[in-house]
Amino acid sequence: MVQVDEHMRTEKPIGKPGSELGKNLILLTMLQNHENKTVEMILSCSSESDRTRWLEAVTPRTSDNPEEKIYEEWDCPQVQAIHPYVATQPDELSLEVADVVNVLRKMADGWYQGERMRDDQRGWFPGNYTMEIASSHVRARNLRQRYRLLALSGNFIEEQARKDKEENKRKNKKISIILNE
Repeated sequence: MVQVDEHMRTEKPIGKPGSELGKNLILLTMLQNHENKTVEMILSCSSESDRTRWLEAVTPRTSDNPEEKIYEEWDCPQVQAIHPYVATQPDELSLEVADVVNVLRKMADGWYQGERMRDDQRGWFPGNYTMEIASSHVRARNLRQRYRLLALSGNFIEEQARKDKEENKRKNKKISIILNE
């Protein structure tokens, strides 16, 4: 777990006068590293935009709404649809029975925002149409299956593009032969 103090400012400049070394600092505290120890580091960024980007990368997303729960994509719960749901708004996600969805956000009123695993579509859906997948082994299996599906579909698309390119070459060759006759 990481804790970040983004308001770190120094009274005295660090380094040589005129250098950028003491600006855009971040105090990064690793609450538990691989040795189960707490480690603090001071990071110096070359620009304010670099500092902001690092802060966004290591700081967990939060919400101003205390009833909203936001999850990181790599650590989010999964649900499986137990009832079909037809989206009624453009930002909603239709569900078929057995669809598996990574939940990115949960609201207190029972609506979830998530990404359907079979096609990466994102949207809102009612949580009571789903059942949470409690087993970490099943969640891991679902992610492996998704990865395999993405890899296979990528290979299929590449193969189709290669075949289309070869077919176009043959057609162009036939056309050039006919035109030369």
